[in-house]
Amino acid sequence: MTRPVGILNHGKSYLKAARHLLDEIVTQRLSLPFDDPVSLLLGHSIELILKACLHHKIGNAPKSRDLLSLRTLAISHACVFDLDRAEQGHLGLLNNVFGGPPYKVRYLTTGVATTHDDKIILGIAARFADEATQLIPGAAR
Repeated sequence: MTRPVGILNHGKSYLKAARHLLDEIVTQRLSLPFDDPVSLLLGHSIELILKACLHHKIGNAPKSRDLLSLRTLAISHACVFDLDRAEQGHLGLLNNVFGGPPYKVRYLTTGVATTHDDKIILGIAARFADEATQLIPGAAR
């Protein structure tokens, strides 16, 4: 059985990769036609961080990728993960493309859409990782 610390460290690896990719884009050392790879890494990092906390608190986590449901469940089990209103909105927008079928962040979709800001999501994921690191013994700092 995978331990919470392993799940958390796996999520932090996705977060580190997303941060590196986003830094390369922001500094214009890398240009991508779509931001989906960054969003996918960030969404998966948040998913794993929340699931690590749930495994730590209750011994398991749902198979769901719905970030909002996972956060609500984690909060109900005394994990913090506070967000302001704007952050909640951005996490909700990411969840629309990451959290369930048709998993738009994984496949090309066209047309006009309201989207999240990956820089805001990166801040959320980093804060969640810090909170989980305080909660789960043995987590890499």
